[in-house]
Amino acid sequence: MYETEYPQGASHKSRALLFDRAGQFICLGRIKPGKSVYHVTVGGTMESGETTEAALARELKEEIDATAVIGRAFLTVLDTTYHVALSLRLGPNPFTGPEFADRSLGRYSITRVPLSKAMNPEFDLQPVLLQDFFRDYGGAVLAEVKRLDGLTHQHR
Repeated sequence: MYETEYPQGASHKSRALLFDRAGQFICLGRIKPGKSVYHVTVGGTMESGETTEAALARELKEEIDATAVIGRAFLTVLDTTYHVALSLRLGPNPFTGPEFADRSLGRYSITRVPLSKAMNPEFDLQPVLLQDFFRDYGGAVLAEVKRLDGLTHQHR
C-alpha cells in the first residue's frame, strides 16, 4: 500500500475522494450563515507521525463516522493529498471532530451524488480543481473504486 510520511511540524492534509459501492460520490455540504451551500471532501490535517492513510481513516471516523477502504493517492495539490476511498459503512454518529463544536462556523450535511453531478459547476465542489480532475480522470477514479470493492470481496 502506498504510504507517505511528512516531517514533524509540517502541516499536511489528507482528504478522501470517497465513493459508495453504487459509485456515488460522498462529500460534505457546508452551510454557512449568509452563504450559498458548497461541498468539500472529507479529511483534514495530519497529526504528528501519521501517514496520509492513517490520518484519512481518523478523519473519516471523526467527520462522518465512516469505515472505508483507502486506496491509492490520486492527486496532491500543494499541502493536500487526495486518496480514492470506498465507504464500507456510514455510522450513526457523524460530526464528532473538534471543528464541529463551534456552531457559529455553520453546519454540515453528508451528501451523496453521482460523479456526473459532482463535476457540474452548479454543485460548487471546492476546491474547483476537483471538478476538472473528475472530468479528466473520473474513469480512473471509478476503476479504483471497483478495484477496492473487489479487494473487500476477496476478504469475506
